[in-house]
Amino acid sequence: MVEIIIVFVTVTVILYILFPLFFKKRLKTTEVSSDISELSEKKEILKKNLSDLSFDYQMGKLDDDDYNSMQSDYTNEINKIIHEIKNVEQTAHSFRKTKMTNKDVIGECPKCGWKNSAENKYCANCGVKL
Repeated sequence: MVEIIIVFVTVTVILYILFPLFFKKRLKTTEVSSDISELSEKKEILKKNLSDLSFDYQMGKLDDDDYNSMQSDYTNEINKIIHEIKNVEQTAHSFRKTKMTNKDVIGECPKCGWKNSAENKYCANCGVKL
């Protein structure tokens, strides 16, 4: 009986560990939000490092050349991350926009002006029958 429980627990742990390797299908929006949150986290860490660097410089722990060099490096890295965040957001926005424009559009709703797809019987915005 004990051996069966040990085997069951072992198999369960192995499956839990290997599951992400075989099933990597994730939604595009999840990937985008994950990428943005990772980039935002890196940006916040760099901002804190920049603040710590400034504090160390004011305390006299760094000379002018080191401070200026490191400050420039941190600032450039923060700017790169901000640019990457904008690119990810624009890519996600253009993906959503392309997805919407590829549908067959009937036209605008007579009540609210919302563009509806050909398969809609009612307006997706206000509910008026099309």
